Amino acid sequence: MRLLSLLTFFLISPTIGVAQSCDVPRETVQKIRDLVCGQLAREPEYRFTGANCAAKSIYARAADTAAQVLVMRSCGEIELSEQVRSANLKALGMLATLSVCVGERLNPRQILSDAEERLQRTRGVPTCTNARRNSIAVRRNWFVQQIEIANDRKTLAAVHEGFRINVDMRGNIRGVGN
Repeated sequence: MRLLSLLTFFLISPTIGVAQSCDVPRETVQKIRDLVCGQLAREPEYRFTGANCAAKSIYARAADTAAQVLVMRSCGEIELSEQVRSANLKALGMLATLSVCVGERLNPRQILSDAEERLQRTRGVPTCTNARRNSIAVRRNWFVQQIEIANDRKTLAAVHEGFRINVDMRGNIRGVGN
């Protein structure tokens, strides 16, 4: 399963060093901007506008993921932490691929690794308190649901269909019918 997850991630994430293109209608670019810049997120801390809005949003999401993963690890939830990290990398990879349409090129693996390192450097390794253990227990079903969504091939297809786009193996984005 882990190999399949990695393959899926590499298929949907941008190819580093390759100039991707985005050939979609202006309205689609605005919808993609709303998504990658966090305007559609429930969490206000993910919402950004202006220059580098996609990078800022993805960095904020990665920081939250890093915190969740480190707490899970500290509480002995190693398998769950790896599954959550993998699922979030897929989501960040999809956002990074789409960010080409707003003129940004992002490396989600590097962003998440940087967030994890920054968190450990500034806060250290978190200790597992009863409150943290209880929080994981309360949210476990939600985490599992998010992992299942990220691992479902239909999820990415639904995103592409919703934006009426195709993304090739190199990360080039084309509007359906273009």
